[in-house]
This record gives sequence, C-alpha cells and structure tokens, in this order.
Amino acid sequence: MKPLNTNKPVYWFSNIIVDKKKELQKFLSKNNVETRDMFLPLNKQPCFKNKNYIKNLNSNFKNSIYIYQKGLSLPSHYNLTIKDLKYVVNKINIFFNK
Repeated sequence: MKPLNTNKPVYWFSNIIVDKKKELQKFLSKNNVETRDMFLPLNKQPCFKNKNYIKNLNSNFKNSIYIYQKGLSLPSHYNLTIKDLKYVVNKINIFFNK
C-alpha cells in the first residue's frame, strides 16, 4: 500500500524466518536487541480450544506452524533510526557469518 503524503506510516512488524531462531534470539538479546516470537497460530491458542470460532480448528496448518516456529519479530517502532536499524542488521550479519 502506498503511503499518503499526509501520513507517516508505522511499519508495525519487521519479521524474518530463520533456522536458528532461538540461538539468534539469545545472541541479539546479549547485544541489547529485543526480539519477539511470532504469534501462536489461532487454531493452537488455548483460548479457542473447544470453540467454534475457527473453522477446521483441528486441521494442520503447516504454513502457520512453520512461521510460528521459524519466525522472529525484530525491533520496529516509529522512532527507529537508521543507526538503530544498521546496528540490528550488523548484529544479524555477525551471527550468521561467524
């Protein structure tokens, strides 16, 4: 979606999919970069157990599970500076290049 000239967009989530998610999270945390796991898929959330809010509640949503297991939310907020962004990217590059 193209931003309007009158608005400043807030890109709410910056996510990546990685194989070594927990190791990367630990490394980033040690370097003062806060991350967050992806949301648990709706059909797996305890609050929906035994409810009929979700069709096919017991189905296996492979893509949702994959994203939950491998997805990592990176810092994102409207005051994130280019310097902050470069710091996070640099730390991720260091992790994968060691």
